[in-house]
Amino acid sequence: MRAICLLLLTINLAIASVSSSHKPGYCNTYGNCGKKSVFGKPLPCAEFVPAVKASQESREKLKSICGKDFDYICCSPEQIDILESNLKRVDPLISSCPACRKNFYDFFCQFSCSPNESQFVEIIKTETARDTGKEVVTEINQYVEPEMANQFFDSCKNVKFSATNGYAMDLIGGGAKNYSQFLKFLGDEKPLLGGSPYQINFVYKLPETDSGLVLRNEPLRDCNDKEYKCACTDCEESCPKLPHAKDLTKKCTVGVLPCFSFSIIIIWSCMIVLLGGYHVYLAKLKKERRRSIAEDSEDDESTMINPLFYAGLGKKRAKQFSSEIGSKIQDWFANIGYFCSKFPVQMTSLTRTNSILSPILVNGLELNKLL
Repeated sequence: MRAICLLLLTINLAIASVSSSHKPGYCNTYGNCGKKSVFGKPLPCAEFVPAVKASQESREKLKSICGKDFDYICCSPEQIDILESNLKRVDPLISSCPACRKNFYDFFCQFSCSPNESQFVEIIKTETARDTGKEVVTEINQYVEPEMANQFFDSCKNVKFSATNGYAMDLIGGGAKNYSQFLKFLGDEKPLLGGSPYQINFVYKLPETDSGLVLRNEPLRDCNDKEYKCACTDCEESCPKLPHAKDLTKKCTVGVLPCFSFSIIIIWSCMIVLLGGYHVYLAKLKKERRRSIAEDSEDDESTMINPLFYAGLGKKRAKQFSSEIGSKIQDWFANIGYFCSKFPVQMTSLTRTNSILSPILVNGLELNKLL
């Protein structure tokens, strides 16, 4: 019975949730206490202790990493070295955008070494380290203000990474599309893949009970920040706005039709009307000529002597009419040939212009059909 009780107590210590305290100036974790497995990474100790006054060496090292002074800290020298190593791994991916890099460093510097760590970190699960037998943290909740998380994500979401011809977010955030996906990827336990050595759950809403927890809300930088401004390729807000640039969103329209389509319709309508009128004129002219021929061929019965004479006369007139039309067509083509031979440069230019404009008009009709 005694052995069973000891076994249950051991299991309970290994997997039970830890009720951590939350006070300013205190740490819920400090230092590393061992590994969960043979191939695992060092995990922090589950200790509720006051923030430690930073040594001169730790202060200088944190200032070189994070860019700010820490008088009291919740991280040991060993943890500072691990923090520096982890940040250096991600540096090549985000260094092209100063604001993203600054936010990334500030976010994890404060998480790792803030003297008020216990106010936004809640220990959820601990286990016994395999190599030291000490209690180590295996899962935590970190409380973050949604606006801060969104600002962090926005500063890095469009950063390009030339080596992959893609985005840095594909590597540092798993292709995240919003801040919750971004931080979830960073917090998921992936020790063998270079990720977090333990599970970090990012929470954006405080529990209803008054536990002393607060949402992290440190100031971060926008990607178009004056001091840490990113390039236009990595931050759309940094791109200069031309004061006299034409607004390409405005479109020329006549009613519901684009101006180009309307002009094409007018041109084709005019051409159809002109061609139709010309054909009507030709038909009318042909009809009048037939009537004239018919009137000339008619005669009084009293003067009819020989029908064959009049038949021959009609054939003669028809032949004469055909000869006149052929002569006019011949003269018309002769004039065209003379004009082309007299002005060869102009005719060549006109032909080339017509060859260029015709495809453009056809393509314009197809484009407007797509629009």
